[in-house]
Amino acid sequence: MKTDDILTFLETAPEEIRPWAEEQKRKLTHPEVEAKPSRFQRVTDRWLKPVIMAAAIFAIIFGVWYVGKPPEQPEAAAPHGQTQMGEPAQQQVDVARMAELTAQVEADPSNVDARLELGVLLLQSGDLDAAEEQWVAAAEEDPERVEALYNLGFLYMSKEPADNAKAREAWQKVLEIEPDFPQADIIRNHMPQE
Repeated sequence: MKTDDILTFLETAPEEIRPWAEEQKRKLTHPEVEAKPSRFQRVTDRWLKPVIMAAAIFAIIFGVWYVGKPPEQPEAAAPHGQTQMGEPAQQQVDVARMAELTAQVEADPSNVDARLELGVLLLQSGDLDAAEEQWVAAAEEDPERVEALYNLGFLYMSKEPADNAKAREAWQKVLEIEPDFPQADIIRNHMPQE
């Protein structure tokens, strides 16, 4: 069919489809010229879009890897004077170190660092009462040092049955004394309900 024949046919279109017929006539009489892409657009289509796609794929792969990687482990254990509950326990209790710390505490009952570490070793050896005694004494000796209270909270929670009231009291004191304590989130996660 020729263009003139199509135009004549569109003139005879019923009223219901008249807008469509007029649009078709306009397209036949004034065809749009397809624009040739500019040099910039050709370069963008050829190089930039693939580079952006590759970067996006790399970002997704990196994001999945980063979210799925295991948490980093601390490089070294805490120094002797800063041992706390909640840190991984050693397989065997260092009996020589326990004897050394016991001698230090006997020689200087105000040695809070020795009491803190001795309490951890006593707990690891299974002597909960002796560990509690060391940490209570350390907390009394230096009320601003929260490590003893932190450890006492875990000790009270580990008893059978757990002493929730004492654990809550010890941990609340930690948060009152030192709200920015590094293990404050651990305390909040383990705090027994009233």
